[in-house]
Amino acid sequence: MDKIHREARRQESLTAKNHGGRATPGSGSGAFDKNDVTNDDWSFEVKTTGQKGYRLTLETFSTVERNALEQGRRPAMVIAFVTPYGRDKRLVVVDEDDFIEMTQNGTHDTRREA
Repeated sequence: MDKIHREARRQESLTAKNHGGRATPGSGSGAFDKNDVTNDDWSFEVKTTGQKGYRLTLETFSTVERNALEQGRRPAMVIAFVTPYGRDKRLVVVDEDDFIEMTQNGTHDTRREA
């Protein structure tokens, strides 16, 4: 397994830990469990890159969304930008309707420490 594949598995494990979920065996390639990580409410697809950018298409997010909805979960993508210096940046992409619901219903503290 090459370095980026090892890093991708590590990012999936980190996503599962951070969101109280579990990594999907085979990285979501099975017939039933799709996407990489699931918890009670969310289904996450994790993309890892060592590049300076990641091109997210509507088709990609639509597939993540369809897989999540089939499981009765909300869709989310984690895009992990990894660097050789350990200054990784992880972004979470969610549908705006889900974000509005999270922030307006008080299910997420929107304050951020500097």
